Amino acid sequence: SPDTTIKSLQRKMIENAIGRIPILDGRKMVGIVTRNDILRAQHGNEYISEETTLDKTHGFTPETVRKRMTQLLPKWLIKVIDDLGKLADEYGMKAYLVGGFVRDLLLKYANLDIDVVIEGDAIAFAKKIVKKFGGRVRPHKKFGTAVVVLPNDFRIDFASARSEYYKQPAALPSVEKSSIYQDLYRRDFSINSMAIKLNAIEFGQILDYFGGQRDILEKRIRILHNLSFIDDPTRIFRAVRFEQKYGFYMDSQTENFARKAIGMELV
Repeated sequence: SPDTTIKSLQRKMIENAIGRIPILDGRKMVGIVTRNDILRAQHGNEYISEETTLDKTHGFTPETVRKRMTQLLPKWLIKVIDDLGKLADEYGMKAYLVGGFVRDLLLKYANLDIDVVIEGDAIAFAKKIVKKFGGRVRPHKKFGTAVVVLPNDFRIDFASARSEYYKQPAALPSVEKSSIYQDLYRRDFSINSMAIKLNAIEFGQILDYFGGQRDILEKRIRILHNLSFIDDPTRIFRAVRFEQKYGFYMDSQTENFARKAIGMELV
């Protein structure tokens, strides 16, 4: 009914592994509540706003980022990364390194899997990269992504900043273009939800809306919202893998939601 509480709706979604609930007033359906509605209700404007205060208490500086790159990456790759930022400036776009590369850089692990998010048209940007530096591009229009293979056969993945929503548990997500904030929020854990700015004037600045730097320093694996394992149950396996690889641990809430998802036989 229209009087049902948010907490009750969330519990029903988790217990029944569903992504939306019809709202009835008597026998008349007056609306539908989705997972994203629950998340917006729980997180308020943080879910749709980029003005969230970044976590600066445990911040890595741009100088630290540059130093880590020098220590861990070959010189030619550092030049490629610099050139990506300069090209983004040239075309008035914003470019960010994201994902496991950022996490491992802060952990002092060498990681040559380069993922770049563009606020704008990532496919168009990837084509500009190939035009200027050579190589070839494989676009995937459905998801707004592209793979660039440079002349030396090195691969870089590009994606337009996007948000995702799941129509049902474990389904492929539906994708919408969005901001870097929304793009980071859709990710699995806080330690994977950071970005490094590539544009020249801000190069090396870390976007950390969700406490990823703090969790890295405290060796913690933490999901970003309560429905994370419902949306994508395979995240449970990634959490266990990270525990084993890095010596991290799931915080109590993350572990609790993982156990609930397993109990619901989603994995």
